[in-house]
Amino acid sequence: MYKISQITIYPIKALNGICIKSSQITAGGALIHDREFALFNEDGDYITAETCPKILHIQATYDLTKQIISLKTSNQKGVFHWLYDRSDLESFFSEYFGFRVAIRRNQVIGFPYNSEHAGPTLISTGTLRQVQSWFPQYDLESIRRRFRINIEVESPIPFWEEQFSAEGRSHKFFRIGKVLLRGRKINRRKDSPSYNPLTGKHDANFLPYFVQKRSETLPNSLKKGGDNRYFYLGIHTNIDIDQMEKNISLGDKVQPIFE
Repeated sequence: MYKISQITIYPIKALNGICIKSSQITAGGALIHDREFALFNEDGDYITAETCPKILHIQATYDLTKQIISLKTSNQKGVFHWLYDRSDLESFFSEYFGFRVAIRRNQVIGFPYNSEHAGPTLISTGTLRQVQSWFPQYDLESIRRRFRINIEVESPIPFWEEQFSAEGRSHKFFRIGKVLLRGRKINRRKDSPSYNPLTGKHDANFLPYFVQKRSETLPNSLKKGGDNRYFYLGIHTNIDIDQMEKNISLGDKVQPIFE
C-alpha cells in the first residue's frame, strides 16, 4: 500500500505553489487554501501561464498561518496580507502586467481546473518519472511544476493513479488516510505545461511529443471518445461534505475500496 509523499497547494492560481505536511478539507471538498485566490484581467478572464506567460516570472512565498504572501519580480517586491492588503496586491499585479488586475477569492472550492471536480488532483511519482523520461532535458522537479498536481503518491508504477479514474462510470471510491474520495476523470490539460515554470519560455515541441507518447499509454475508453489530443495526466477527485475538516497528510496510505 503506497503512501502520500508530497502535498502541494497553490494559494493564488497560476503562481508557484507551496509544499505542506498536511491539509484540511473544505466544505467544498478542496484542500484548504488551494487556488483560493485567482487573478483576472479587465475582461474578467483568468490570468494564467497560457494567457500571460509573464506570470511565471513572479516568485511567491507564503506564510499560511499569518496569511502573508511575499512577491518578487525582476524590479518589484512586496509583502502583503492577502485579506487586508487586497487593494495593494491588485496594484502590485496591475503595475507588473501593465493592465488592471482584480483578485477574487473562493474559500469553498477555490478556482480549480474543473469546478465540477473540486477535490485535489492526484498522481504517482512513477507517472512523473515516466513523463520526465520523455523529456530528459528537464529534471523531475520541472515536470512537477509544469503539471501542478496537488497530491503525489510514492508508487513507482507509471499511471498507477488511473486505477481510481472513473472513465465510463460516475466514480470510484478510495481512501487517503481517513478521508474518503471519489476518483473522477483523468485530468485533461491545457497547454500551460509547455511553458518553463521558471522562465516562462514556451516549448513548442512539448505538447505534440507528449501527445505522441501519451497515446501509447492512455486508457482505451478515452481513445474511443474521439479526442485525438491525449493531453491527459493525473486524476480529478471529489470529496463529499461529510469529510469536511478531516486532514490529508504526508505518509497517509492510499487504499482502494472495492465495490
